[in-house]
Amino acid sequence: YLEEINGKKIVMVTLAIPIKKDGKFLGVIGVDVAQDYFMNIVNNCKPYEGGYGFLLSNDGMIVAHPQVNQIGINIFKSEKEFHNKIGTKQSIDNGKIFNFTKVSSISKENMIYQGTPFKIGETGEKMAFVVTAPLNMVMEKANKIKIIFIVIAVIGILIIGGVAYFSVIPFASSMNTCANHSLEFSKGNFKDTISLECLKVNDERGIMSNAFFTLSNNIKNIVGEIRISSESVASSSEQLSIEMQNIANGDF
Repeated sequence: YLEEINGKKIVMVTLAIPIKKDGKFLGVIGVDVAQDYFMNIVNNCKPYEGGYGFLLSNDGMIVAHPQVNQIGINIFKSEKEFHNKIGTKQSIDNGKIFNFTKVSSISKENMIYQGTPFKIGETGEKMAFVVTAPLNMVMEKANKIKIIFIVIAVIGILIIGGVAYFSVIPFASSMNTCANHSLEFSKGNFKDTISLECLKVNDERGIMSNAFFTLSNNIKNIVGEIRISSESVASSSEQLSIEMQNIANGDF
């Protein structure tokens, strides 16, 4: 509230506590705090360049402000429609942090405001300390942080992509080698073999290459045995044919 002292209007805050004894009301003890006390608090708050803080009572009166002519103004009345819409008073009463943006009547800039309600001792009453700063400066720092995060994300994607690329390429190469061997085997060419480099790799590529190498060797052995057996059968058939011819000619 405003109180006139020595012809000068001063914003005062009264903290009052009732005195009771055995349930009987005896009186009230209170302390009056002048705005100078609060001015020291708000003057030390200078966020960003051009930012400032001010103290707001629960009924909307500016208790302390860097601009002296703003002290005593009730923003719930001077900007009634705006603060009713965003529910500033309800936020203070409920102890909830609130924020809003609007053009400052002082700097004429678009400003961002954030208020933090607090209790006044054990009185149950609340006030709010509101910090404001030019929106473009706040967003500038936010955009710088966003750019940093984007750069970090891009670097991370490149690293992951590089790891994936250099992991997939060798695997794809091994798959391609095995596919080419399979194609050659299907054509009956068993001379082509898997390189020792592929066989020595100590991961899934090496396991796959060794398995294919073993399979190809087994196929080679089986085909070799079949060829030997075929040649033996052919030789026996030829010998049997000669003997049958001799019998037919009476050479026995």
